[in-house]
Parts: sequence; structure tokens; C-alpha cells
Amino acid sequence: MLASDRDAADAMTVDGICRAAVSRGHRVRLFLLGDGVCSLDLGVNLAAAGVEVSLCEADAAMRGIHKSGQPGVFFGSLYDWSRLAEDADKVVSFA
Repeated sequence: MLASDRDAADAMTVDGICRAAVSRGHRVRLFLLGDGVCSLDLGVNLAAAGVEVSLCEADAAMRGIHKSGQPGVFFGSLYDWSRLAEDADKVVSFA
């Protein structure tokens, strides 16, 4: 989960963790919320690499980000985040 865009190192770390896990055959899911939705380009790139990416639609809308043109990214809610966290073997959070 990425909930901030304040530190570019967080996005780079998330990118590295996700790509490494996918390359090892793991199912990887990334959820963007809060200001983390501003890292949507990262989400689109990771979706193309095999990561299941979703984000909080309400947080995105508040920041002027809308569904059109975001291939591979699911626009959901905090309920979707809670389901992802509940189903995960491990959760890593960058806030």
C-alpha cells in the first residue's frame, strides 16, 4: 500500500519490491490511497509488469484523477483495500 507521494524513494522502493516479487512468481497487489493516488503512473507501469493495481476512487477524484485512460488499474474503495489486506500473506505499507 502506498499512501503518500511526499518521498520519491518510497515509490522507487515499492516499484522494486513489486517487480522483484513478480519476477519470483508471487502474486502482487498494490493499493494506492490518499496522496499515493498521485503515483498513478507507477501503478500503470506496475500493472503492465503483472502487478494487480487498484486505488481509492474517492481519493483519486478529489485529486482530479479519473478512470479514463488508466490501463490495468482498478478504481475501488477502502473496502477493496481491506479485502486485499485481509487476503494477503504479507502487507507492506508506505505512508
